[in-house]
Amino acid sequence: MAMGHRLQPGHERQSDLGSQPSASDAEVRFFQGLSDGTRLQMLKLLLDHGEQSVSGFETSLGLPRTRVSLHLACLKSCGYVAARREGRFVYYRLADERVRQILRLARSVSDEHCVALAACPTIEGRRQVEHSNAASEPATIPLMEADGTCCCQEDARDNGVSAEANLAFGPWLHRRLVGRGLTPAELATALGVSTSAVRRWLLRGGYPSPELRSRLAEVLGVSAEEVRKRVRAFPSPALSPFAAWLDVEIHARDWTRAELARRLGLAQHSVTAWFSRGLRPRRSTRLRLANVLHIAVGQIPGN
Repeated sequence: MAMGHRLQPGHERQSDLGSQPSASDAEVRFFQGLSDGTRLQMLKLLLDHGEQSVSGFETSLGLPRTRVSLHLACLKSCGYVAARREGRFVYYRLADERVRQILRLARSVSDEHCVALAACPTIEGRRQVEHSNAASEPATIPLMEADGTCCCQEDARDNGVSAEANLAFGPWLHRRLVGRGLTPAELATALGVSTSAVRRWLLRGGYPSPELRSRLAEVLGVSAEEVRKRVRAFPSPALSPFAAWLDVEIHARDWTRAELARRLGLAQHSVTAWFSRGLRPRRSTRLRLANVLHIAVGQIPGN
């Protein structure tokens, strides 16, 4: 009978130790966990309002239960939050005071540097800009100087129209704010909106509602048509053909995605999923979509 291979004493333990992540790897993964926008929103909700149940997260953030549960499982297993059960309900809280300190420090630093952060070229997914003539122009606008410095200094020096010709709304707004010496908080006060709304426009691809655009034009010293042109999205090549088509249609009507969701009688996250996850509406929803857009259902891509 063949004899099985016998490990030398200590060999198995050394192999296991070799497969463990280093302390520096763990630190990288710790901050990667905080880099997800949804998880960060959940942590900030716990920081500002204390314990929350799953249904509390659903109500406050407008997210489906499955998505909330998925993110909570990550936050709990990685040590950001702790949980306690009370009857049928589970309540979540920040794990300890160190997590609170990290979140408070992050808020303080990001408030101070939010305009520069908006222009940072190394933050994934923030710098993609589509040009109207992709055949003759590069696919992105470089935002890093040759010496590795951030181009937010360049923004202050060069506010020319030619440099702005193909910028999407967030980078364009950043240039305008720097050129006029305004902070996001000052713009928010002038428009009567929250500072977080302005940050969404700068960082996360959001747009001001149609009723705000004429006032925004006055504050920035540009025409209302210029603002409207900037709000018009530059579809990313990552969008599905349906999402790219719908993006053009809703911006031609000066609608936001939230407005489209309202007109369709859907939750906003359902419409967002068409853009972020490549999903397509079911047949009954496509019929409603055609009716809302006043087009034939056959004009919707993929029918």
